[in-house]
Amino acid sequence: MKRFTICLLVMLLFGGASFSSYADSTVTKYDSYAEELYNIGVFKGTGQGFELFREPTRLEGLVMLLRLLGREDDALSSGNMQSVFSDVPEWGIPYTNYAYYHGLTNGIGNWLFGTNLTLNANAYYTFLLRALGYDDVTGDFSWSNATEFAYQIGLIEPEYYTQISNDDFLRDHVAKSSYDTLYFNVKDSEDRLIDLLIADGVIEPSYSNSTFDNEIQTPSVEIDVSSSPQLIQQLIGRINYEDVVKQYNSYYSVRDIMLIQKKLQQIGVDCGEIDGIIDQETIAAIVHVQEFYELSVTGILDEDTSQMLGIVYSNLDASNKGSGKTVIVTLKSRYLSYNNHVGNEWSAFIKANGEYIFYGDLTINIEDGESLNLEAIAMEDDTVMDYGSVSRTISFNELVSGTATDYIMQVTVRENRGRYTGNTALWVFNIEVKVL
Repeated sequence: MKRFTICLLVMLLFGGASFSSYADSTVTKYDSYAEELYNIGVFKGTGQGFELFREPTRLEGLVMLLRLLGREDDALSSGNMQSVFSDVPEWGIPYTNYAYYHGLTNGIGNWLFGTNLTLNANAYYTFLLRALGYDDVTGDFSWSNATEFAYQIGLIEPEYYTQISNDDFLRDHVAKSSYDTLYFNVKDSEDRLIDLLIADGVIEPSYSNSTFDNEIQTPSVEIDVSSSPQLIQQLIGRINYEDVVKQYNSYYSVRDIMLIQKKLQQIGVDCGEIDGIIDQETIAAIVHVQEFYELSVTGILDEDTSQMLGIVYSNLDASNKGSGKTVIVTLKSRYLSYNNHVGNEWSAFIKANGEYIFYGDLTINIEDGESLNLEAIAMEDDTVMDYGSVSRTISFNELVSGTATDYIMQVTVRENRGRYTGNTALWVFNIEVKVL
């Protein structure tokens, strides 16, 4: 199980990317993290040093992760082999061949590895979160909000979140992000990732303690609110409880409430079941947190309380108060209905009001006068890409509260070159639109 968890990080690493470029700035902040990773044996730099000022390439990411897994020696001892991929430099062939033959990467198609493509922050944190046991397929998070989710669970500190949200994602950030992940707890476990690596013999036990522990610890306000009716009444007695409940019911979605409850539990405040229902236990727990940190005691999750809990307030439906409707768009299924020699490698996904959904769901607030715009997209991955899409617009009045509707969207992709020009393939998407 430990080896599977560690391998998962590499197996799912090489998915989305953009072309590499050098960053304009040469100012770096996390040299000390790179030094620590160097001491551990994970971050070895290049012939020009660590080169923390530029963006990381896919090949560099692969090499770093093979070192993290303790597999670099195995890769280098595999002997001289013809490269599986056509775009890999000689020094990188042992790494990419090893990864290919051990099922760690299939490249990007057309026998290309994508050596000079880079990984952005969301892509890199998707891999790190998967290594920690979080699953974007079952809905823990989505690749498009990986950094936000990492911030919400405490993997990313507020200041660092602002940095990687607004700046280019550099090797400098890779060093810090990787280091912090090593010393973060695996999902639903008291073991950190580094504990698993040490147990697996990949890293020496002497590195068990983080040099930067004080920077990544989350303060604890441990209390069991749910088991003390007297305490609940004391806490909610300090606010206008009925008005607070009305505000939550008017502006906060079920998703918001579940996120609040989950974050309360994570910092040690037991508010009962995580069910998305705003009740006395949940509001009492929020009041306790506000009192503990000397915030304004309102019982409402305002921006200050959100920041203290590690929640990105702008992502909450409550941050966009209005007469709108909360809609959950879920990609329930997609499948290739038929394929008449159009291609073998595909990307198929949807967009909801411009936001990508590859797996799982997306919550959107639709205001009166606005609409929900769905687009289903299928692409045949080749040097010359074949592409198809279909769109559907759902008006505000069609979005009836308390309903869930399935929309079947069919996308035809037509071959545009070669002897099969004109042949078609058909993708079928099932998209659920649930209005809260």
